[in-house]
Amino acid sequence: MTEPTVSLDFKLLHVGVAVSSLEPTAELLSTLFGYKVVSGPFDDPIQKVAVSFLATSGKDVAEIELNRAHQ
Repeated sequence: MTEPTVSLDFKLLHVGVAVSSLEPTAELLSTLFGYKVVSGPFDDPIQKVAVSFLATSGKDVAEIELNRAHQ
């Protein structure tokens, strides 16, 4: 018996991760996996968070979005 093929028909742009602190987390991801900050940090008042976008590619396309809740 074969399983039906499922097409999700979407493209994952980036993954959001909630963190307690942006800069130390960005530094850790840089050291461990070669990520670099390509945008941020900046405040997003709609989501009530501070945000940084990280990437490993030379295209500066965000792969990870770090979010820290406003205090």
